[in-house]
Amino acid sequence: MLRRREEEDPRKTLKEGREVTACGVKFLQSLKKSCNKEVDTYASCIDCGSSKLYISKCRPEQRYLDQCVEDNLNIERPPLGYFSKIHVHESSHPPPAPIFRDYKKEADEILHSLPDDRKMRKDYRRFNDWRISAFEN
Repeated sequence: MLRRREEEDPRKTLKEGREVTACGVKFLQSLKKSCNKEVDTYASCIDCGSSKLYISKCRPEQRYLDQCVEDNLNIERPPLGYFSKIHVHESSHPPPAPIFRDYKKEADEILHSLPDDRKMRKDYRRFNDWRISAFEN
């Protein structure tokens, strides 16, 4: 996501996106294979525990699921607040060069590329016309 935001073009990060998706699918498949009973118990507790799907009532089931994941998949749950902290990401990709866009030039190119017989709105008025009539009233 960071690289996608830096590049400002999602097409440049499709390969990495596929790899992340494949990793998530692989994790869910291994979770289903090794801890299916605990996942079902935890999910049913969340579904039936409260009408607002609070997970605070399901801490014992979560503890069993965490223990199963740690034993079978060797993945520990990060400590509380881990994802709230700032993390520096080291990347093998060079940082992208800053892009300075000339929006007026881009708008002029788009407007000049339109055909001359394009349809204009019937109620079109310039901004100054709107402004003057708004202050007159």
